[in-house]
Amino acid sequence: MEQAQAYLSSDVDGNNLFEHLTSVLCKILQDKPENALAAFESISKEIKQSKFTVADSEMKAEVPDDVVSAANNRVASLAPLDDADADSVQSLFSDKWLLDYAGASLGNDAFCLQSHMVKLTAKAGASNVRFWGKINGVKGDYFVFESNCVAADSAEGADSPGSGGNLYSYWALSTLTGEVSELPLVSHETIVAARSIRKYFTGDLNCAITSYPPFPGTEKEYLRATIALISSDCTLAISGSVETSDDGEIVAAEEPSYGDNFDHAYTGFNNYGMTAVVEDEELAENYPEQSEPRKVEAINEEEWSTRTFANNKVIVAKSLKWQGASTVRFGERAVNVYIGYGCSTSEETYSPPPPPAMQKQFENAEDEEKTFSIAADNLDAPVEEKEDEGEEGKGDDEE
Repeated sequence: MEQAQAYLSSDVDGNNLFEHLTSVLCKILQDKPENALAAFESISKEIKQSKFTVADSEMKAEVPDDVVSAANNRVASLAPLDDADADSVQSLFSDKWLLDYAGASLGNDAFCLQSHMVKLTAKAGASNVRFWGKINGVKGDYFVFESNCVAADSAEGADSPGSGGNLYSYWALSTLTGEVSELPLVSHETIVAARSIRKYFTGDLNCAITSYPPFPGTEKEYLRATIALISSDCTLAISGSVETSDDGEIVAAEEPSYGDNFDHAYTGFNNYGMTAVVEDEELAENYPEQSEPRKVEAINEEEWSTRTFANNKVIVAKSLKWQGASTVRFGERAVNVYIGYGCSTSEETYSPPPPPAMQKQFENAEDEEKTFSIAADNLDAPVEEKEDEGEEGKGDDEE
């Protein structure tokens, strides 16, 4: 027995099997899972990962400058524009290693995506452009970019450009070699309607949306509304780095105090698709039982899962509501990205809402019923057979 214990206790890189098995069994006795045998491997893997360490000298906080410079030069050759502002664009090369932790490895596509973002600064006057993510479709996908709002004209039933749900502009790219399309402003109506349906995207911005309840627009408007919902729920910032302004908008904190958790960085939508409550008494009558939009608020464990990597220096938060939304933090920097199908998850089986109640009968319905019953009686009455008078006369003459 002593020889067996000595064998199991032999150290390999500072670890031994005896201590590992002891830790696994203690964890099982503490958690008491329903199926201990099925949970054994996952608990063993979790304990191994918790003891994995990386030397500080091997931690790569940034991509080497020469690598980033070479990549930017290649992008400049792909998009030779004089008015381009490359400094106002997220560097996918610098953030590559953070995106890898989120499972969003872009590979060689990063060059084309970076080139398109740089072009937006010259052709559309966009600033603070970042790669929002990718929405998978049935026939085609959408690469999505986010920038400061560049829209000039307001839309009816929507927040004014640069505020609320239209705080930012969004752009969609169907193919890496195609042209970027600006998505329209999002309205309160499309926000509410997008919450009521579940549809996969086709990859065609002009495709009609067939659904119940009916959606007021094409796939272009549905894509914009879905992006607004995902951004509202899944764009995070390091706790203490954002605050609510006097206007009710979430802005960067003047004196940030970075905490250990994440806060929502975008204002939420209420039950009417608005980011603010209607306070005017006359207008408020049209919006009964308004819910309060979410402001700066810490994420909760029911909708998010967090994991740490690299000696707890890299923290990854993944959304459980919108599968594919991730936020990666390293130090004082956080990167958000979404790669998925644009459909939220739910514990309940989805079923379309029932149709509305039937309309009331017309006021003169009783008179119409009487007329209809009289006509029906006449139709049901037996038809009398009449003999042909001409043939009867002809037979009498013959007699």
